[in-house]
Amino acid sequence: MKRLLWIGGLVILMLSGLLVFNHFYYFRPNLSEVQIKEQAEKKLGRELPDCLRRYTDPYVKTSIHKVEVLDISQLGGKTYLVFKADLKVVGSGQGYSGPFQGGGYMVGIRLVEGNLGGISLKDGMEFTTDLVGGANPAECGQMPNGIFFAFCKDPRIDKVVLELSDGNNIKAEVRSRVVMAQIPRDQSGITPRFYDKEGVEIEPSWGMKIAFVSQNEKYYRQYTNYPLEWWNMNAEDIEVITPAMVNGIWIFPDQQKNTLQKERAKKLLELADAGVPVIFVGMKDFKELEVLGLDRNAIIDPEVPAKEVEALYLGRNDKGTVEAGVITLDDEQDSPVLMKTVNLRYHMDLPGQTKSKAVAGTKTIKIPMQPAAPVVKGVVSGGGR
Repeated sequence: MKRLLWIGGLVILMLSGLLVFNHFYYFRPNLSEVQIKEQAEKKLGRELPDCLRRYTDPYVKTSIHKVEVLDISQLGGKTYLVFKADLKVVGSGQGYSGPFQGGGYMVGIRLVEGNLGGISLKDGMEFTTDLVGGANPAECGQMPNGIFFAFCKDPRIDKVVLELSDGNNIKAEVRSRVVMAQIPRDQSGITPRFYDKEGVEIEPSWGMKIAFVSQNEKYYRQYTNYPLEWWNMNAEDIEVITPAMVNGIWIFPDQQKNTLQKERAKKLLELADAGVPVIFVGMKDFKELEVLGLDRNAIIDPEVPAKEVEALYLGRNDKGTVEAGVITLDDEQDSPVLMKTVNLRYHMDLPGQTKSKAVAGTKTIKIPMQPAAPVVKGVVSGGGR
């Protein structure tokens, strides 16, 4: 009996030692980045639905639409990955009713460790956010061990500087719109700053900044309950807009004719080429955009009835080409205009309610860019938010 107790105690001691060893010793994953990405996305696909329940309203049907590992990096001799999971929310049909209906997604980081079956995902963190109401050009997180990470939702971000509380700065690399950096553990605060290719800092905001080109409230009233920084303006004010001032321009019927005068039309093409979506709300026929030099016979899909067209748009896609198309009505979508603006501005293909006829019914064309008119520096002021 004593012998069995000794054997049992020895086994327990060995198992405890293995657990302690496994806890403190890091096993490097002996796989390529492609293999790690493939295995990690499968594991996250099973893990994240449980995580999502901690962040969402149980009375709103929210699910994981797509999981993507964005980047894999080596920090402090260990392998980490940053992932993004797009969220799908069943629309209320009553207008904007929650953050995740404005392009919701989850961002997170995981430590990747090797095991006999491939990899395991350990220590990490995640959080949920959305594109419409988010205040920062990038969504950031920091682990207790000093790992900083960020997803650059603004595609203009080219350089990142991390200002530490001790006065030192760390320049962080942007890869695949992701930043990962090791910082000292004893830092009580960190201030990330984001810059474009020209070195201009991209400032935080209270949400998407949309210029409403209209002086008639009946046209834009339905959009004022969205979490946007908006102001209404005249067509003439477009001349002073710079790409850094706005995330989108919505031109309403009362100002469309004045906006499409020759010189202003050139400015609209310039802004679209700089990544600012230009939406002609209520416009249905590309004949009205002849001043832009569009091929009116090659844009609107004849299978899309005019009564379903809510707007026309100009914008730059993720390949860097300016495209033109239609935005159609869709019962599953709270605001096709808002969602298309988000997609074009942030170069994202949002799930569910945004992958609808607004995409399927759109043809694109290449727009010959004319030399841009000089941009006049200035501030557009107005009321509303």
